[in-house]
Amino acid sequence: MLDTVGQEQYLAEAKTEIFYIGLYTNVPCLIGTNEIRYIPYKRMIMPGYGKWVMFDGCIGGSCVISHFAIHKSQRGIGDFNYQGDITPILYISKNVTPRILIYAPD
Repeated sequence: MLDTVGQEQYLAEAKTEIFYIGLYTNVPCLIGTNEIRYIPYKRMIMPGYGKWVMFDGCIGGSCVISHFAIHKSQRGIGDFNYQGDITPILYISKNVTPRILIYAPD
């Protein structure tokens, strides 16, 4: 979930830029060590508020997803603009397809 300041900034920038959502095992950090790793995970294009983001289904590996971050690029370390918790926590293993609903606070 984005805070109100993050929401307003994202909406202003989203009109001209593409953003990507990444999933994390803990609070996202600048050195990038806790972005999730399962096969074939990749960051997905941010669709906007009130829409589902469907990630590729897991065919190898497992992880626990507790946080997300919004990035300006599909790859890279420390390039996120916003971050937040994922509730409830997602447990990912083979044949599980993560999906999250993007919404902003009232």
